[in-house]
Amino acid sequence: MINLELSLKQLKQDTLDMAKLVKGQVEKNKESLDTWDQDIVHEIIANEKRVDVYDLKITLDVENILALYNPVAVDLRFVLSCLNTASNLERIGDNARKMANFVLEFEKPLDATIRKELRFDEMYDQTLIMMSEICSGIENEDTKLARKLFKQDHLLNEIHMNSHKTSVILFRQYPELIEQTLYLYSIIKKMERIGDLCKNIAEELIFHIEAKVVKHSNKKK
Repeated sequence: MINLELSLKQLKQDTLDMAKLVKGQVEKNKESLDTWDQDIVHEIIANEKRVDVYDLKITLDVENILALYNPVAVDLRFVLSCLNTASNLERIGDNARKMANFVLEFEKPLDATIRKELRFDEMYDQTLIMMSEICSGIENEDTKLARKLFKQDHLLNEIHMNSHKTSVILFRQYPELIEQTLYLYSIIKKMERIGDLCKNIAEELIFHIEAKVVKHSNKKK
């Protein structure tokens, strides 16, 4: 079925393009927080509409493929994984946009001491690595790369778990920076969520290629 093959090929390309766009959103957000450039934030906000368009297009294309071609086996798994991947990517983009709002709301850049104590840059760098590997995993259908994300997410979870206690300490040491500390803590929570969404996409990739459902496996253990 040539039409099915072409439709699946286009669906993969759209999913990859959406992943690269969302990756760019997360990268731009880091740049805006580093440079305190509001123009970058406005670009992030504008690009969110493009992310939503991709999400809608992929959803409609999946519905059409299911209705017209009734795919089975690996093709069906691929179509379903693209649908769920697009949903997770849209939520990552939404979190990136929310994190960027800080630059619009505050006059002063993030305090370097607070960034260091909360391990903000370490966590964000790991998040960017995970986003890059998500794009590579989708493009190359690489389940080995996808599985790496489960281990990489441990660092994000560790920093997130320690951030509450660290924030309380910072409140006492730097009372004049309580507002910044609170916002940075909220950014860390959103990055932890992005890590979870990256894991969700990795699970979808493994489901598509290997027909293995790894979702909730850690909870069962």
